[in-house]
Amino acid sequence: MDIIRAYLPQLLVALALIQLSGAFIRPASTTGASNISTTNLSFFKQLKLKIVSAGVGDYDVAAAKAALDDFIASSRDPPSVKMLTFQTCPFCVEARRYLDELDVPYVDKVIDRNDPLRLELGKEFGRTSMPAVFVNGKFIGGMNDGSPGLKNLDVKDLPR
Repeated sequence: MDIIRAYLPQLLVALALIQLSGAFIRPASTTGASNISTTNLSFFKQLKLKIVSAGVGDYDVAAAKAALDDFIASSRDPPSVKMLTFQTCPFCVEARRYLDELDVPYVDKVIDRNDPLRLELGKEFGRTSMPAVFVNGKFIGGMNDGSPGLKNLDVKDLPR
């Protein structure tokens, strides 16, 4: 909560600038549909990375990157499901319950919101939200989102 209070003025200024620029929503396409600007989505991802970075503070970048790479590689051999999670995050709890219901073994590495692994995850995969699920060394996203996301993954693709 303190980090939100600390960065609230900057967030409000950023949102005001976006609102003033009128660039958040692109003009309607020829089909009449509106699209969210990918440039501004990139802006929001960069803003979120800066907020996470402020929470993490100084850290050994090489060690954190190596730890993330090792964590991902360890899900390749033997093939397995590995997740980075927050302890009480509702989507993390749902992911654990979902895998338990399917009787799929998994490794759940619980991190805190200011863990350097979270920042390195954001740099490498463009997201800092949890859970971050890896199946057989491939990042599939979170519980309901990602490519394809855990809930949308074909159950036969999960190692047993």
